[in-house]
Amino acid sequence: MVRKLPLAMLFDLDGTLVDYNISRDSGWRQAVKECSNLPGSIDPDNLVERIVKTAEWFWSDEFRNATWRRKIIESRREIARITFSDLGIQDSSLSDDIADKCTAIREKTITLISGATDTLARLKDDGIPLALITNGARETQRAKITRFGLDKIFETVLVEGEIGYGKPDERIYRLALKSLEIGQPENAWMVGDNIVWDVISPQRIGIKGFWVNPNNAKNPYEEQPYRTIQSVKDLLMYL
Repeated sequence: MVRKLPLAMLFDLDGTLVDYNISRDSGWRQAVKECSNLPGSIDPDNLVERIVKTAEWFWSDEFRNATWRRKIIESRREIARITFSDLGIQDSSLSDDIADKCTAIREKTITLISGATDTLARLKDDGIPLALITNGARETQRAKITRFGLDKIFETVLVEGEIGYGKPDERIYRLALKSLEIGQPENAWMVGDNIVWDVISPQRIGIKGFWVNPNNAKNPYEEQPYRTIQSVKDLLMYL
């Protein structure tokens, strides 16, 4: 059977094409471990636990998430400052130092997901226009994109921190389609690991959503993805 190729494909970045080899919690733990000037009254394990809980609270609020993810370096400093303040310690230089250590540790561990570049190269060989849509700060996201040469692969790169809005705002998907000169959303696929941002929201305007779900997570929503795949390289099965 001859399959109909999409006229365009939109991709998420983090968790889809690139990922960290260290978890957020482990990043904070290592940052605290590397801090040599902690007051003797602070138990490092307790501090890490408190920071992790603060981070969970911090990112759980939708409005706060949308605001601070465009300032990821500053957000880590804010999380550390809040934690220290809750512990009765007003030392922004110390909390900033731990936050910046966490940022450096995390950034060092970013890597391309296996099969990502080969898959993108195959799609380009097939003549499929590609767009990259990523939330987050301009500096951090552009650094990843440039580091792995993704700016040379994608015809269009849309970064939330540059545009002023991002997923799940439907304007970002429509902007990507417009930039690729695709008039009908039904002719495009969106690929990503966030069930809301990369699947449900784009599907509401007609784009077919491919959910990258390597851990077989349960979909808590009634809306279903067009397809569920383990990794971006599994896209090739549908071409």
